[in-house]
Amino acid sequence: MFLKIKLLDQNSLPGKLNVGDGLRTIKGKLLLKEFVFTPKVGIRQQFGNPQVNESDFSLVWQDFDPSSIKFPKGATHFELLYLVLAYKNANKIFTTYSSTPIRRSKTDKTEILELQTKLPIIKEDGVLYISTLGLRYIEILGNEEYNLLGKDAIGIEIMGVW
Repeated sequence: MFLKIKLLDQNSLPGKLNVGDGLRTIKGKLLLKEFVFTPKVGIRQQFGNPQVNESDFSLVWQDFDPSSIKFPKGATHFELLYLVLAYKNANKIFTTYSSTPIRRSKTDKTEILELQTKLPIIKEDGVLYISTLGLRYIEILGNEEYNLLGKDAIGIEIMGVW
């Protein structure tokens, strides 16, 4: 996928193409957003598409229902972690902004769920923003927690590219 995105770079000479400039194209953003990193754990398939606010990078689900999703064997809870990667192509530096992880169980009810980064993000020109969502399933027994490690227990998806 990154090779395909790199080929979309229209600013660099052949042999010097880079992913950052490829991601500045509409096609590059679409390729990254549609790429399925963890096909066994489709976050959008489980929770639906959130509304993405491009001004503050928040994600909002109006009808977030943990009780309706399929938990892997042994899982009692899951955690969602929202990250926004800010990539400065000029000096090739990433800055990561993260949310506080949220944890829900099989028995939680439908809610409006909003995820925001702990620190505010101030948009800058020349910076590429990639919002990602991570999901991991957990088994909680009494006071003990066990991270599940199977291919259906951990997921990641790109939510948007700006």
